[in-house]
Amino acid sequence: GATLEHLPEILRALLSAENESRGVAEATLKALVRDARGQCIAALLRHARGDADASVRQLAAVVLKRKVLAHWSTLPPAHQEEFKNALLEGVVREPVPAVRRAIADVVSKVAKATVPMGAWSALPEFLAQCAQSPEEGHREVAFVLFASLTETIVGTMTRHYATLGNLFQSGLADASLRVRVAALRAALALATNAPEKGSKDETEILRGLVLPVLAVARNAIAAGEEKDASLAFEVLDELVEAQPKALAGRIEEVVAFCVEVAGARDLDAVTRRRALDAVSFLARHKPKALCRAKVVPPLLRALCPLCGEPKESELAGDAEETKKYGWTDAAVFSLVVRVDPAKAQKWLPNSLLRVRGDTARVFFAWYARRLFVVRDRKSLFFSERVACETRTSSSVSRRPDFHAAAG
Repeated sequence: GATLEHLPEILRALLSAENESRGVAEATLKALVRDARGQCIAALLRHARGDADASVRQLAAVVLKRKVLAHWSTLPPAHQEEFKNALLEGVVREPVPAVRRAIADVVSKVAKATVPMGAWSALPEFLAQCAQSPEEGHREVAFVLFASLTETIVGTMTRHYATLGNLFQSGLADASLRVRVAALRAALALATNAPEKGSKDETEILRGLVLPVLAVARNAIAAGEEKDASLAFEVLDELVEAQPKALAGRIEEVVAFCVEVAGARDLDAVTRRRALDAVSFLARHKPKALCRAKVVPPLLRALCPLCGEPKESELAGDAEETKKYGWTDAAVFSLVVRVDPAKAQKWLPNSLLRVRGDTARVFFAWYARRLFVVRDRKSLFFSERVACETRTSSSVSRRPDFHAAAG
């Protein structure tokens, strides 16, 4: 049978392009791990740190991540300490980013089993030192680990909360975009795992992250990394739902950022909708906060023109015709009118009229010399002179004549 001396050959066989070779190697490795247990995970760590081939080092770390906890208890305490120290040294010394991240994943796995029991007290200090390292890769991996370990650290070592907040602020202001984005993910983890009834100081720490989070998102958008910028909206959602006090005094800046992104027509539609979702989420959960911040009137002024933007499917149509419609430069009216269903069916297109009663709510936009009725509040515009969607409503007292109101 295979021994630990055969581990390098087994790892290289796992990288083979031949299915049969990989299958044999997987079965051999499974048997070796079962028989060697703690000795095998120690050997995997040695290869993750010392093999000459970066691909083998990365694979050894990936396999180690899957196997380490199952055999952790078989290592004597002294060997566990050596193992943890070797992991941290590997994070610092590994020159290849992909391998460094793979070793960091093993650190995260071991930490979740040891930190809650107070068996790795040196880890937070190590991460703090890495977060302030002059090496970009060290700072990035520190925040990657913070993102995966925040729940563990905050839940069991609340004394580190202020330290985490200060480090995250520094990370969000880092000169490297990679580090800033990693810090943004860490900030999301911190907001997600913050105590629901945190102290005043903890709330202040979260509040201090809001503006740096918005700044990172703006920089990411400017760099064309819209996917990374969307993390900021997740942070805002978490704060709105679970930590609303952290947004006190920041509502105006948050709304301005969301409107800025939503109104940027050169951005992807998904990013713009995500910004609008954040505003919608804030309005649903904290409407009074919007009123107190006095942002409702400017918010409406910014959002109304967006209602007139054509759908993506309409952009392929007649561009000149598209320019004629929209909410921009229009007075928008809404009124409830009585209708005669039988007569209405004769002069309105059947596809646009669903009569379920004797009243209808009509929305229409008044332009300088043209009148177009808009179907509900959606950006659906029609070349017909009048289009409307009727709705059933309670009996309405004297209302203007439907034909007269429609012009």
